[in-house]
Amino acid sequence: MPEGSERHLLAVDVGGTKTDVGVFSAGEEPRLVREGRFASADYAGLDQVLHEFLAGERVAAAAVAAAGPVLDGEIRVTNLPWTLAELALSDRLGGVPVRLLNDLAAAARGVVEISGDRLHQLKPGSSRDANRAVLAPGTGLGQALLIRSPSGWLPVATEGGHVGFAPRNREQIELLRFMQRRHPQVSVEHLLSGPGLGALFDFACDGLGIAPGGSVPAEASPGEKGRLAGEAALAGTCEASSRAVVLFTSILAARAADLTLSCMALGGISIAGGIVPKLLSAIDGARFCEAFIGAGPFAKLLADVPVQVVTEPRVALLGAAHVAAEMVA
Repeated sequence: MPEGSERHLLAVDVGGTKTDVGVFSAGEEPRLVREGRFASADYAGLDQVLHEFLAGERVAAAAVAAAGPVLDGEIRVTNLPWTLAELALSDRLGGVPVRLLNDLAAAARGVVEISGDRLHQLKPGSSRDANRAVLAPGTGLGQALLIRSPSGWLPVATEGGHVGFAPRNREQIELLRFMQRRHPQVSVEHLLSGPGLGALFDFACDGLGIAPGGSVPAEASPGEKGRLAGEAALAGTCEASSRAVVLFTSILAARAADLTLSCMALGGISIAGGIVPKLLSAIDGARFCEAFIGAGPFAKLLADVPVQVVTEPRVALLGAAHVAAEMVA
């Protein structure tokens, strides 16, 4: 056992594709000691991952983030046949305290710890000492709140990605009708995700009559179609792909504004996930700002709210490490 390892913290970010694990030094500012990445599908459960990664090393506490709601100390992981339980994980780690977190709640906790080149300003504003929120378009659409309290930041997981899509103009009304032929109830996740970007590409072609540029095969899966459309928009080789990104930008901005007003997130909106950081050079910042502010009665309020893109890929792991540190403080 490495000397002093009992003072280390374990942080885990479980995803359907990969599971990131890190050992951090304990303290108010936990520092990464070592980390590992594991292909989730290669393992029957998290216990096998921890056995391989820790190799007998002891830790003082652990925080585990995963996609899905935490119910009675358990998570049934989305897109992965794993069930995580705090009590079982605590037993596995020798009885140390363990906290399960929704992955977006962990990312929200991590957001308050990062700065500098790990953040990209998409919309300027004045950051108040007030509630904040996180949106994360990826395989799905994650959403979490950061509530400002006298004792610090309180991350709150939500399933707000599944709220209904609210069109703002005629084109988006046509988009809604187009999507209703695919889904009985159209959520914002159906559009603000990898498969959603693929659906927006289909709408640009079939709904708006824009000829596909040949970069995106019609038979591709929705997620693959979204990835290829994003790459074509970045390369500027496909008008339909570029139009899909324009639609994605406007819908993302509108959702971010709605979230701001819903929880008075005047401290700012952070956009995480795997899609937006990759699309930054194809996203029109002025268009985003215009759609975010809108023309409603709180346009002036929204004009002052900053929006940043999180470019740190390990933000959820970092957030989990800080939660573990708070457990032993």
